[in-house]
Amino acid sequence: MTDSAPRTGFTVPPPPTGPDPLTGAPGDGFGGWASRTVAVCRRSMLPGVLLLGGATVVPAAAGAVLAVAMFDVVGSAGPNEPPQLPPWLFPGFLALYVVAGYLYAAGFAATLRMMARDAYGLPRDFGATVRFGLRRAVPLCLWYVVAGVLIMLGFFLCVLPAYYVEIVTAMIAPIVVFERSHALRRTFRLMHRDFWPSVAKVLLTTLVAGAFSMVGAMVIEIPVFVSGVLGIRDGATGLHLDPVVTLVTSVVGMLLLAPGTVVVAAGLLTGYAELRAGEAGVTGADLVDAAT
Repeated sequence: MTDSAPRTGFTVPPPPTGPDPLTGAPGDGFGGWASRTVAVCRRSMLPGVLLLGGATVVPAAAGAVLAVAMFDVVGSAGPNEPPQLPPWLFPGFLALYVVAGYLYAAGFAATLRMMARDAYGLPRDFGATVRFGLRRAVPLCLWYVVAGVLIMLGFFLCVLPAYYVEIVTAMIAPIVVFERSHALRRTFRLMHRDFWPSVAKVLLTTLVAGAFSMVGAMVIEIPVFVSGVLGIRDGATGLHLDPVVTLVTSVVGMLLLAPGTVVVAAGLLTGYAELRAGEAGVTGADLVDAAT
């Protein structure tokens, strides 16, 4: 492991003692993974929220603006008149989706790198971490697209194959961050090394993230609730959203999602590190060196 000289970023807790903070001790089981995941979250929650929140705030604000514009157009139409959507609306949402996906992938990759460094008490170099995430974002997005296509095909094959593919492709992000290539083949191979415990770990972290998602989704829906239930309307022809309320709740809602995503990243990182240790004797320090 290299790069121990202090650089930019706020103070990191000192490196832990005892077993490897990412791979753990051999045979420590599900409880050991849970303990390592909690430790990673405790050390990296705040900077992780900053990275992931920063990656989602701008797309959330842009999406709020587009949503207000769309509701204004729909609400201004007469009761028997179809709304005339502006020609830029669909391309705008499509461009926003692409940019949001890229920034989210960059934030997730950067968070994985930062967590691995935090586990060993290395300084937080946010500039290098963000640049690293931006470099990994494009391949990560492309692999996610491939996984998404396979999941869609699985839904056409009696649904259950889709859930299987969704679970076994969970390791795509750490593989892209720490190995860079053959992500789809590698995630299938790694997950099947210890399949059922790995499934349980993925499902547990997903449930935690789902709880945060529910809270964030409820906050994001506040403008529609306020406009529809409390009767804040522009005339009687349709629903209009308040721009300020929509913007604020969209940004706050995305920020509330960030802690859940940090938990997912921590669970995937420690689970991936444990699988790599069992496969080839890889240590957490090797992963730190790989994420350069």
